[in-house]
Amino acid sequence: MATVEIPSAPQGNPLSIVGYFDALGRAAAALAYCGILVFTYHFMSGFWAYIGLRDIGLSVSELALLCILAACPALLLSSTNNNLGHYIVWIVYYTVCIPSILIPPMQAFSSSGRILLDEGLVFIATIILIVGTRNDGHPLRMIRIRREYFWTALLTMWAILNLFVIFAFGNILHLASFAEVYDQRYLGAAVADTSYIAYLIGALTGAFNPFLISVGVTRRKWLLLALGLLSQILMYMTVALRAVLLSTILIPAAALLLVRRDSIQSYRVGYGMLAISIAMLGLLPFYTLDGSLLSDIVSLVVVRTLEMPGVLFGAYSDFFSQYPITLYSHSIVGRYFSSYPYGNLQIGQVIGQYLVQDQSLESLDANAHFMATDGVAALGWPGIVTSSIFLMFLLRGLSRLLGNVDRRVLCGSFIPVIISITNSSVLTSTLTGGGFLLTVLLYFWHDGDRAEGASEPA
Repeated sequence: MATVEIPSAPQGNPLSIVGYFDALGRAAAALAYCGILVFTYHFMSGFWAYIGLRDIGLSVSELALLCILAACPALLLSSTNNNLGHYIVWIVYYTVCIPSILIPPMQAFSSSGRILLDEGLVFIATIILIVGTRNDGHPLRMIRIRREYFWTALLTMWAILNLFVIFAFGNILHLASFAEVYDQRYLGAAVADTSYIAYLIGALTGAFNPFLISVGVTRRKWLLLALGLLSQILMYMTVALRAVLLSTILIPAAALLLVRRDSIQSYRVGYGMLAISIAMLGLLPFYTLDGSLLSDIVSLVVVRTLEMPGVLFGAYSDFFSQYPITLYSHSIVGRYFSSYPYGNLQIGQVIGQYLVQDQSLESLDANAHFMATDGVAALGWPGIVTSSIFLMFLLRGLSRLLGNVDRRVLCGSFIPVIISITNSSVLTSTLTGGGFLLTVLLYFWHDGDRAEGASEPA
């Protein structure tokens, strides 16, 4: 199984020309994506400037330089790979790194010096993530549990957790439309914020259900697939998290489309993101704030998914250049070692109030990705690099620990955790978003079907 790399010229590798053209293709796709992201940001700033999508009107040459800077790291990505960590970095690159390089200069919240510093540090952090996860060494030996014991324990815990959630929410459960999302979220939060129910929801949406869906769709175990999908929809009915509903499509798609002959075709992430951005570009002429389904979908994909990570990174950088950093006191672990400086407000609420000062505390919880929360909020500008180094080592360990697990199941199962990483702290994603529990499930999973020669798509 050959891995397409970017070999150095002195080695005289016969595939070097193929490797260089492959790298140029990745960079060209990233550059096109950057150009579309800049255009859509400019367009959306006319509707959403009040929540941070400001546009000061940079020149075409300045925007072109930003796009080139953001696209350059794609030269170092590996198009196909066998490790989970590098696959995750592909998604992080497109959803976190690129918008965090492109958008803050267009906002110009901070001084030009601070913006240049942030740009350079995000670029360095991106290179660290890419290079540090390309090769992760040999997989570690895994411990297997007999299939009947494993599945009995898993399905029993899954059923208990679902019953707890059903009884906790009762008649609050509602399959909300996009127009009803915030009403349902307000009702559900009254339950989730006053108990451990939020942790149970995280365990189901981030670990149990993605695992069931991925195993079900790759092994043609339709009952497991149905159980995972139904529970995921049930979890959406609690606090109306649209990412949970979206995951019912993304998990099977990742499991079926991103792996070929047990090799992760990570380059499909880049081309997929480019295709999505082109599709959204075609819908912009029809975009309004009338609450139509089409406009809601464009807002969810363009504003919330593609642009907001960069918008919030710029806001976090500006805020914490003026106000006290948290020294990780906003996290589960750090709160025991330092004092949190912002009272009863969560860090996302603090930034939400900074962005939109005329909104209620509950109306805008501006959670952001790891470079903002684990990085800028915790340590200031040095945290941009340190948070990326931490994530890099975490992904390297994860790749070695789960190196013998079917790549299709890995790619599908980790989709909700990856989404969480692009919207919150790494510690939050790992401990309360299901990341740790999912790793345990995959580590002890006895892949009997694969051992018996289950077929894989070409």
